[in-house]
Amino acid sequence: MFGIKRSGTVRRGDLPDESAATDEGSEYIAYPLAMKRLRERLGAKPEEVAAWVFWGEMPGGLVAYTNANELDPPPKFGFSDTEGDDYVSPLMACWFRRGDIEAFEPDERYITGRVLIERWGQHPDIDPRAFVLAKIRESRLLDLHPGWGRTRPTWLVQESSDPLESGLFALSHVKEIEAEDFGIGTPPVPDAKPADHLNHDPVLQAKANAIAQDMLKKNRRSFVTRDRVAGILAPKENMDVGTVKRRIRKQW
Repeated sequence: MFGIKRSGTVRRGDLPDESAATDEGSEYIAYPLAMKRLRERLGAKPEEVAAWVFWGEMPGGLVAYTNANELDPPPKFGFSDTEGDDYVSPLMACWFRRGDIEAFEPDERYITGRVLIERWGQHPDIDPRAFVLAKIRESRLLDLHPGWGRTRPTWLVQESSDPLESGLFALSHVKEIEAEDFGIGTPPVPDAKPADHLNHDPVLQAKANAIAQDMLKKNRRSFVTRDRVAGILAPKENMDVGTVKRRIRKQW
């Protein structure tokens, strides 16, 4: 609690051991001030910030830390699957580099499943939840959940809690579906992104990369193919091999 000054900003020298910064000239700000600036600059909402924090050091991500007021260097923050549906409350413990917050420009914007269901529920003759699930199964919509990676309906796990509403969905994917399936809005610009960008699943990709790295320890690089990796990963995820192949890229 000591050393927190200037509306949540901690600067080098505020603490007796000067532990508020890890690099010369850097400083950290607590979640409330970081959220305030992201809301002012980008119109961001907490759920959207959770998506950016989930990606962390990956492109389009935002790195968060914990205990920046007392540890040097502060540990990086990571979501836990023990939080249940709630991935906003864990952000309360986060600190951010001021420079990161001021310079951050997201590659993607996100809306919650609850907002998406309400949005598509305005169209007549549409069951919005069923339509969302259909687009996920077509690999045209990625359901992100910072705590679990994906939402439970994707895994087909039978539990009393159904977090599809708390999932996060890329707004660019939503708008492309609206243009192509509903005839609403401007169709996406051809070749603006890789042809398979909608199919790519970064969560599944990380698991594929881990399998590939294990295989490389015992085999030549030419042996490690997307087909072989997908063949190992698909049963673990209870998915079809072809679906896994569409959602991962060879990045090893």
